Amino acid sequence: MAATARGTELVERVALLAGIPMFGSLDPAELQELAARFRELSYRRGDTLFCEGDEGGDFIVVAHGELEIVGGGAEPQVVNRLGPGCHLGEVALLLGGRRTATVRVSRPARLLALDGAEFRRLTERNAKLVTCIARDLSQQLDARTRAEVPCRSTLTIGVCGEDGLRGKTLVAHCLAALLRRQVGMEVALIGFTEQAPSSDAELLLDGYDGFARRLERDADLAVLSLSELAEDAPRRLTALIEALNPRYPLVVLDFGQLGAIAGEVCDVVVELVARSDAGRGDGHLSRTRVLRVVDLHNGASARPPINRCEPFVLPEDPSLRRLEPAAAALYLLEHPRSPAALVLERLARKVRGASIGVALAGGAAFGLAHIGVLKTLEDAGIPIDLLAGTSMGSIVGAAYAAGLSAEELVARAGRFGTKRKALSVIDPTVARPGLLAGNRLKAVLAELGITGTFEDLVLPFRATATDIESGEQVWIGTGSLADACRASASIPAVFAPVRRDGRALVDGAVVDQVPVELVRDMGADVCIAVMVIPTLRKGVRTVFSRVSDRVNAVNPLSYLVGSRGMPTMLDVVMNALQLLQYQLGSFEANAADARIDVDTSDFTWVDFHRAAPLIEHGVDATRRMLPQLERMLAERPALAG
Repeated sequence: MAATARGTELVERVALLAGIPMFGSLDPAELQELAARFRELSYRRGDTLFCEGDEGGDFIVVAHGELEIVGGGAEPQVVNRLGPGCHLGEVALLLGGRRTATVRVSRPARLLALDGAEFRRLTERNAKLVTCIARDLSQQLDARTRAEVPCRSTLTIGVCGEDGLRGKTLVAHCLAALLRRQVGMEVALIGFTEQAPSSDAELLLDGYDGFARRLERDADLAVLSLSELAEDAPRRLTALIEALNPRYPLVVLDFGQLGAIAGEVCDVVVELVARSDAGRGDGHLSRTRVLRVVDLHNGASARPPINRCEPFVLPEDPSLRRLEPAAAALYLLEHPRSPAALVLERLARKVRGASIGVALAGGAAFGLAHIGVLKTLEDAGIPIDLLAGTSMGSIVGAAYAAGLSAEELVARAGRFGTKRKALSVIDPTVARPGLLAGNRLKAVLAELGITGTFEDLVLPFRATATDIESGEQVWIGTGSLADACRASASIPAVFAPVRRDGRALVDGAVVDQVPVELVRDMGADVCIAVMVIPTLRKGVRTVFSRVSDRVNAVNPLSYLVGSRGMPTMLDVVMNALQLLQYQLGSFEANAADARIDVDTSDFTWVDFHRAAPLIEHGVDATRRMLPQLERMLAERPALAG
């Protein structure tokens, strides 16, 4: 039996080497002799094969699994990926130098290693082999020059969770269905049971053709027995995943509570937890990327503030209660606006590395243009997974994140964007450091639908503010939504500061006009910045200046002191702020993946009564940018896990 196993292993080695171009000049006898000289090595996910600067040792061929080549520098990054049939180590061996990069294991790997001295003797005897190596190296160098990093051939997602928590199988089924729709690729869903027919073991050891046929027959869903996989589960599952490619470029594995196996095999692990502060990537999950899901169907689960990309909070959805997992997945596909679908769609995009965040700039009335931007993105089918806002951007962002559609925002802006409503926020104060106390502003926010707390949000959202005593930037993501927006929109000298956690907070635009950095920190893979504040244009005057002109026209003192035609004190302050914020915002927006610049130079900061044309300017600016946005999103890898 042992001799038969060794013979089978040698045949597999010969077949693997025969598929490598550099060995194409060897005849069958030479290939068999060479294959016998390789020794086998096994590595776990996260292991380092060798580091940059190490002395050259063996020539390595990947039999199963995946390796990542990590380039050096201040911020090391993956520059290449190697799967079955790929090789490495020849440069250091041929040139007698050291390893030029760090190599780590990104998927459990079985490697074939040939002693360096043996490899050098082989190249000395075979000139064609050296030519093939040179050609291969030139292709690798060309790819690195163009900064091309091969995407994963298969993206593997494991779903697991804490013992006793429900919903793991439902999340796995729904995630598989939503991923299939998002990327238009086949998705294999594999579940696990304690016991299954013994034929499963044979399927795992016999080329996997039978297993693939079962996936096709059962609508891409199959079940494996954990007892059949035994202690060799990570290597066998890795080989299975490789065999399913290219038919199934996405594989979802429903591990239940078996996170130990998930962490070894998967590129991404979706872990159901009861609390948002549960340790992430601890122990057996420390070797892979972990996304946490809090399922509120579990009575023990606590609702956290919705202020980051994760944890993903799955709300109680009565429509799913009596449905089997497969039926629930179908329901979500047919009802994309249902509460659970919105969260799981975001999760699917995050798994792929394609979540989109929008940074909404400050700008008082200019910020009404944000509504037009959101409406156009929504109409174009560009998803918004999270938002961050400054000042007026925080107000629009909070309302949208609370569940109002862009169309509803347009309607409410039309109702509230009147001179009468603009005047309703005026509540003068002499006891606080500002012209207005700001209490009536909170009442208007409530009418706009900004109520409750960050725990009640539909989409992740944060607001920015400025500590006027220290100059520090403050990111707000907990507590009352209205209080957060009130602080973020406290224009200095106009609204009194807000006291929060011992800080005196004013308008976030003082230090952070377009919160791109915040959107990145919240977990967005792609950031779209929206800039609405314009530079000053001569002749565009506020209502305050026009009223002042009419008063001065009949005021004889204005002729004596030369104040006719001069801006008011408030206009001087606001124009100075606008100039600074325009410069700051233009700089900050450049850090985004894409930016939408809305031309609002025909308006003033106080033109809340001109909501309709401001919104239309946002629509026009976004429509002009749509081709660029769609091209940018289309060029991103479909599978970036």
